[in-house]
Amino acid sequence: MIYYIKGKIKDKMPGAIAIENDGVAFLVNVPENSKAFLLNENEEITLYTSMIVREDDISLYGFTNKESLALFKLLQTVSGIGAKAALSILSIGSVDAINNAIA
Repeated sequence: MIYYIKGKIKDKMPGAIAIENDGVAFLVNVPENSKAFLLNENEEITLYTSMIVREDDISLYGFTNKESLALFKLLQTVSGIGAKAALSILSIGSVDAINNAIA
């Protein structure tokens, strides 16, 4: 389990960023509204992560705060919501806004 990654942003693409740490670049899926997209290349960032291991894929999902990571994990406990759907939900608003909408 990778708890967090701290490194420099090396590339941005829709829904993901590449973070370099000690010569290794990690591709991390992040919400579309993540603060990570506001930073410039070579700026340092810390992302709290969830690693999803499947038979045919290993994916890393990253969040700028622990609350977003906790909500991401909680959403996946709902029947029919996987990692990609949970990431999409987190892309539409803040943790507080999503919690209020659910309540």
